[in-house]
Amino acid sequence: MDKIIIHIPKTGGTTLISNLLGINRQISANFKYRHIINGKSNAGDIFEPKNVEKYKQFAIIMFIRDPFERAISEYNFVKSIDDAFLSDFQTEPANFQEYIENPLTHNSMLNFLIGGKLYAKNDEKEMEEKLRDVCECIKQLHFVICRTEDYNTSLNFLTSYFKIPENIN
Repeated sequence: MDKIIIHIPKTGGTTLISNLLGINRQISANFKYRHIINGKSNAGDIFEPKNVEKYKQFAIIMFIRDPFERAISEYNFVKSIDDAFLSDFQTEPANFQEYIENPLTHNSMLNFLIGGKLYAKNDEKEMEEKLRDVCECIKQLHFVICRTEDYNTSLNFLTSYFKIPENIN
């Protein structure tokens, strides 16, 4: 079964790719490696109900992380780099509390999964509908969802069960 890796930011995706491919760099997002291109995710088409048949032939690998730990990691990351991510904020958050209370951060992972920018103000009803679509696609497709907190176990499973590495870059 062909594989697609969805690298949700701050879930260990760079480490995963480094371990699987034996490289020490970030690879560019592409069809089999979904991440961020020009500030937006390229994973959105996977979570559109109209595309379910297209993706039934793939094992879709995705790591998730404790939401609080992921938020802290994300905050530290965006504060340590240039303002590429923070430019979406009207006022740069002065601290972690301001960061998590800012409405732009409230649906960042859902924004990523549906192919948007991480930080965007969204209509609540529209996001509820998009969340239902994401959940339905996860139910219908062959997702392998691993936890960052169980990284070694997950990596061992992926490499043995799926015979990884296999052309994902």
